[in-house]
Amino acid sequence: MTAGPAEVPGGVNAHAARAHLVDYVASLRRDAELLARDGNTDLAAAHHRIAEDLSALLRRWDIAHGPHS
Repeated sequence: MTAGPAEVPGGVNAHAARAHLVDYVASLRRDAELLARDGNTDLAAAHHRIAEDLSALLRRWDIAHGPHS
């Protein structure tokens, strides 16, 4: 018997949640670039820091569970 998709509390498929987070990080990075171009450097830096923190979280998840869990 094969195990089904990993689930997180609340019944959310972990793979779908991870994919959403990857998309969100990409969106934050795009927004940071646009904000920097518009001169909003403080807000751009905040977006960049959040994206980096979430990327680190994704790397830890991948190390512990694999990128497709």
